[in-house]
Amino acid sequence: MWLPPPPPVQPALPYTAPELVVPPGGVRPSWAPTGADGGGGGGASPASDAFSLGAVLYEVVAGGDAQLLPVRCSLQQYGSRVAALAGGGVDVSRVPQDLQGG
Repeated sequence: MWLPPPPPVQPALPYTAPELVVPPGGVRPSWAPTGADGGGGGGASPASDAFSLGAVLYEVVAGGDAQLLPVRCSLQQYGSRVAALAGGGVDVSRVPQDLQGG
């Protein structure tokens, strides 16, 4: 019996590093960081893995309903939230005081 190939796996947007997010059409948005050579990251790297792990840990530490990037599936929301993160606009009020640093 022939089975069609499975659909491509896409990572959950709230846990995906900005350098891995490229919208349909392939144009890298202004909020997406670039590699040291000026190009895109080109794929998963230890840095993107660390970002994803940090997003998961934030959710675990801050409570199950608090996401670092609460964007559902919207690239526009994702871009706005990433820009806020870059500007230090992260709400850490739900993170225990001893883990907030600073």
